[in-house]
Amino acid sequence: MKTITAKEAKNRLGQAIDAALAEGVVMITKNGLDSVALVSAERDRQLIEVQSFIADESAVQKDELRREFTQGVKRGSAKSTDASMFHGLAAKSRVKYQNEEF
Repeated sequence: MKTITAKEAKNRLGQAIDAALAEGVVMITKNGLDSVALVSAERDRQLIEVQSFIADESAVQKDELRREFTQGVKRGSAKSTDASMFHGLAAKSRVKYQNEEF
């Protein structure tokens, strides 16, 4: 990944764009610290796809935890003052189960 200063990016925007197209990302620093990343459109699409996949996987895992919790409430091995939140009803309180908040 190429790194350039904000001043270089300002003075050589065309070259920075070409570098981002070639490498996917150009890191732009300001005052010696990473500030922003110039990302090619293709790399941006890839990142969005990965984020969507992660969000979908997280939703699946949360649904599984909700099912486990609901089964636990039915068996009496888990307790909640408002288990109805797991049946699609509005929650009046938040519950933690296996480090996951519902």
